[in-house]
Amino acid sequence: MGVKLSFNLELLFTVISLLVLIVFYGAAVPKFDFNKYVLGECSSNEMIWAHLTQLSISEHVQGDGCGGSDDYDGIAEGLSFSLWFYLGIEELPMVTEEIINASRDIPIGILTSISTLVVISFLTLLFSSAIEPGAYLIWQDTSPLLTGYKTVFANSRILDFFSWILLVGLIASFHSFLFCTGRLLYAISRDGLFPKPLALVSSWYTPYAALAAGSVASFSITTTLFYTIHDGQKLGAVMINLALLGALVSYILQCVSYIVLKVKRLNPRTYHSPFHIPGAVVCILLCGLVYACIIKEGVQSDVYIYSVIAAALYYAIGMIYFFVRECSEGEEKPKRVKRSKNNDIADDVL
Repeated sequence: MGVKLSFNLELLFTVISLLVLIVFYGAAVPKFDFNKYVLGECSSNEMIWAHLTQLSISEHVQGDGCGGSDDYDGIAEGLSFSLWFYLGIEELPMVTEEIINASRDIPIGILTSISTLVVISFLTLLFSSAIEPGAYLIWQDTSPLLTGYKTVFANSRILDFFSWILLVGLIASFHSFLFCTGRLLYAISRDGLFPKPLALVSSWYTPYAALAAGSVASFSITTTLFYTIHDGQKLGAVMINLALLGALVSYILQCVSYIVLKVKRLNPRTYHSPFHIPGAVVCILLCGLVYACIIKEGVQSDVYIYSVIAAALYYAIGMIYFFVRECSEGEEKPKRVKRSKNNDIADDVL
């Protein structure tokens, strides 16, 4: 019952978020001007692709003019943040145990979700950049979509309404991440890789211990970074890069595991990826490229370096934990946590 309610709320939030974006696309069409707001004009008062080349106005006027620059630093920075459009799609397989016909429904859900994300990410980037105030200012804006709504609806009650509705998208995102955090920590603990108390569940099979532990850890990391950076706006960018560093490692390991399973033909599944091993290899290469871009931006920035340091710390803590654990248990394999009589620890699923 709890999972069904959770999924229904998630679906409602997602539909509302999509409708808000569709309204924005339609309202932005009359104000759309790609040549003016993205390409710009070759004059001393306007920037041409400055958001990609990282040039100041004076450097741009004195430099290559309309031809741009050979500096790819801006592209490297944008490449890392572009992944944020798609972050979280990997959460979908975590609900496999809740689906009646997972072998059919999960592939359909993944392909439908990624197709939807590709379309709306392209349209959001395009319409946000090709209307006033233009791509360069939007690149610097911490709330580009809200700025786009201000351009389209000006100062009106409609703007106030959509400003509140935009929060629904954040609620949907937070809700899904919380669900998957609890589910992931619970599953790892259930398999004996994390301390057993994290597998505690309520009478409704809610993994309250895992949810609490994940929330406390996330809040602690955010608070520590906030008081380290002393800049709330920059904290958002640091947290995005920190999340991406963790996600990229996860993607790479998933692809490596997929290749190993295919080569050794272990645990055959009814569903087979249409891209097979070459698709996994391409994914690993792309993840490596984005990872390198994040590291590059981190070592060159006084702010982004905090995300690199934080990621290195939690990787180090994780490796130390598993190293100590393996040494203490010797060759003994991790045992799955058995469900107790009083239902405090679940063996199968939520």
